[in-house]
Amino acid sequence: ITTNRDTAAHQNSPNIAKDIWSRVEILSKSSYTVAGLFGFNWYDNITSSQTVVSATLRIEIDEISCKDSNGCNGYGDYHVYGTNDDWDESTLTWNSYFSKKPNTGYSFSSLDNKTITSTVAYDFDVTSYVQTVHNADNKSLSFWVEDLADSKRTIEVQTDRNSGTPAQLILSVR
Repeated sequence: ITTNRDTAAHQNSPNIAKDIWSRVEILSKSSYTVAGLFGFNWYDNITSSQTVVSATLRIEIDEISCKDSNGCNGYGDYHVYGTNDDWDESTLTWNSYFSKKPNTGYSFSSLDNKTITSTVAYDFDVTSYVQTVHNADNKSLSFWVEDLADSKRTIEVQTDRNSGTPAQLILSVR
């Protein structure tokens, strides 16, 4: 399932929506964080009578860069969280959304994490969260991706508004 909503929330410009960009930027440095959000309408692809066996969030890294004049700290430790689905990519800002991350109905714990070192696809195991959302009969779900390592590296993921490969939710159901 391809994302139908994606954007970045910028802590250094907390009242500005960033939905017009062709890629979702994710960055962490001591002075601010840029987190990526990916939303999916998934009930066109699964029925309430089906069981989710496994679920993977796949993000294909389009670019990795170090734009910090003082250099970067190795590679980032990127964590994915299940998060509140109440957002719109054209109006989301850090201030309007941060209080909702992650959804208080679910765990604040990271679902999975990866060290991202190259421009390939990375798969995050999000099975437990997707099963919880599916069992609650929700029609859509979202993920928040953030670098917790303060690496100062920027990764970029194609958006649903571009010709590249946007984030995908891969499901195995029975």
